[in-house]
Amino acid sequence: MDAGTVFFLFPGVWHRYRPLPEVGWEEYWVSFSGTHADRLVRRGFLSPKTPLLRIGPDEAILRPYLRMLDRVRAEPPGYQQLLAAWTMEILAAALGAARAQRGGGRSEALIRQAKLALEQQMETPIDMEALAAALNVSYAHFRRIFKQQTGLSPYQYHLQLRIHRARELLRSTTLSVKEIAARLNFESPYHFSKMFKKKTGGMAPTQWRGSGRLGVKAAVENEE
Repeated sequence: MDAGTVFFLFPGVWHRYRPLPEVGWEEYWVSFSGTHADRLVRRGFLSPKTPLLRIGPDEAILRPYLRMLDRVRAEPPGYQQLLAAWTMEILAAALGAARAQRGGGRSEALIRQAKLALEQQMETPIDMEALAAALNVSYAHFRRIFKQQTGLSPYQYHLQLRIHRARELLRSTTLSVKEIAARLNFESPYHFSKMFKKKTGGMAPTQWRGSGRLGVKAAVENEE
């Protein structure tokens, strides 16, 4: 399964998903139910016939997940209501991204190509102006439409991918922070740690490694 794939598991529907043994995966999940979820199924937005949305890494989807994990750890008053709201945010972002991809268009196709190139070179520095030239557009135009469609500049999107890869390495390997920084071509371990904290709400690489994997459940009960 490609990075950034959203998949839905439906009650009573048999499923079988697993990562490639040599690659593995980092997963975030939330269990939800309620009238709003039922409406999405009735209207065909969610269906067991099309359980996969191949969106690619998307900050608009990952960000609320990370907020949810922080709240679950702290369990502040009213956190369950926050989880329900963020679950709706994740669903809206995922379904909106999938709809935009189906809509096609030249700009959308160009950004999909750019995302693929950035994902394929996740562990190496990228000359963004050279990438724009390879896509036959000016860098100014490329940067503008990339940010319009992703909410991030090409550099920030690539940095997000590198941090995502760093999290995978921290969880699935025994590589030191210094070794991971070198593998992902950061200027130094200090620079890597600084960028990591910015993208994970202030959590250092060693803290992330020790935090373990955590799933959350939210009951979404939005009445008519």
